[in-house]
Amino acid sequence: MMSIADIFVGSVALILGTTALIAAMFNLEAAFQLPKAQAIENRFGRKGARICFAVLGLLLVGLGCLVLFGFAPTAERRTEQERISNMATLSHLL
Repeated sequence: MMSIADIFVGSVALILGTTALIAAMFNLEAAFQLPKAQAIENRFGRKGARICFAVLGLLLVGLGCLVLFGFAPTAERRTEQERISNMATLSHLL
């Protein structure tokens, strides 16, 4: 069974990843005013910073999806029935 912590971590990763992707796609000035983003921009330029934001966003979205679909490398192996149950639980949340 998926824990509340898994749902929380997966959801936060999806939200942050989506935000980073939107910032990269639409060149949102507010996102590039952050100190870490400015450091990347100073080193690689705005285009490089946008690429970095896009890659980070894709990685976070991927991580969020893996967590929400039950990927847990340190957990015990789950049965097929548990995986189906997890997907049913996730579909109710969406």
